[in-house]
This record gives sequence, structure tokens and C-alpha cells, in this order.
Amino acid sequence: LGLDRQDRRYLEVLVRVFDGGPAGLEAIAHTMSVSPDTLEDEVEPFMLRSELIVRSQRGRLITLNGRAIVDASNRG
Repeated sequence: LGLDRQDRRYLEVLVRVFDGGPAGLEAIAHTMSVSPDTLEDEVEPFMLRSELIVRSQRGRLITLNGRAIVDASNRG
């Protein structure tokens, strides 16, 4: 899908640290040591368009497609 290192790390943090969500943007950013603006402006638009994450009122959630990416990267 053309994911870069930061994209993959975002998905991994959402799965490993937040059990797939929901997780707030600030919490994800703090865990990754990245600015929330960076995530919101540079990482999340692609993730949302690719249906790897969704935004809910309670926070970000990983989708089945996003979880499949994390599972595949853990296998090989």
C-alpha cells in the first residue's frame, strides 16, 4: 500500500498499546513521540482514505484492513 515507517508504527501503536482503540490523537502522538499535528496532517489522511483507521467520537480505531497490515508485518 505504500506505507512508510511512521504509518506502520502508527498502526502498531494503535494495536499493541491501545488494543486497537479507541485511542485519542494526543495519546497516540505522545506514545510515538510525535506532534499530534504531524499525525493529523501527514499520517491520518492516508490511513482514513485507505480505510486502515476510522475516527469515532471516542477516538481512533483500527479497522480489519489495518489489523491485517500489522499482522502481516509481524509474520515476516
